[in-house]
Amino acid sequence: MPIVSPTLACADLLNLGSQLNMLAEAGASMVHLDIMDGHYVPNFCFDFNTVGVIAQKYSFTLDVHLMAEHPEQYLEQLQAAGADIVTFHLDATPFAIRLAREIKARGMKAGIALNPSQPVSLLNYVLEEADLILVMGVEPGFSGQTFIPSTLKKVEELAKIRRDKGLSYLIEVDGGIDDVNTPECIKRECDILVSGAFGVFRGRKGVREDFLEYERLIKTAQRQMELSGMEV
Repeated sequence: MPIVSPTLACADLLNLGSQLNMLAEAGASMVHLDIMDGHYVPNFCFDFNTVGVIAQKYSFTLDVHLMAEHPEQYLEQLQAAGADIVTFHLDATPFAIRLAREIKARGMKAGIALNPSQPVSLLNYVLEEADLILVMGVEPGFSGQTFIPSTLKKVEELAKIRRDKGLSYLIEVDGGIDDVNTPECIKRECDILVSGAFGVFRGRKGVREDFLEYERLIKTAQRQMELSGMEV
């Protein structure tokens, strides 16, 4: 079943500890942390200290999304902080293959992010190095944007390439994920859904209940997909 990766950029930062506790109680296995440098995107979010504190206190898989120029300069700090997955943007470095290999050599999983205007074909020469491909459903850097429909086609393309070439990278979708497009992502074989303002942190019933409700949506969509496959 696809994994939910709640994006802490949409959490209530004044109550981050209590919300992390709620996610742990609800059974969340992963959390998504954005690190921005103010250059690659005109914004800032979390830092390495935040990653380190969460790593010390919780057992979540720490899914770190690095929206920064020269991402290679942050690997030592991320490794020391306890990051599990480090995802960098393809256009943030001319050395994507070397960088992916360095991330893995440091004991972390290597993710590569693709922006909305970038075609899947740009990944042709680096897919074999990636543990994860992150498909941006919105422009990077700001929460609350509307999902871009062409994202679904990219997920479908990546899933087909994975099957055809026998690769094992995970496909993650980040940005604008809601109740409507979640089933569509699952139909196209997405593995990780980054859930924020329109999902886990929508503020309807509280973080714990909203997480559980979103997981139920995923389970229903997965089951429907499986039944549809059986009928074919």
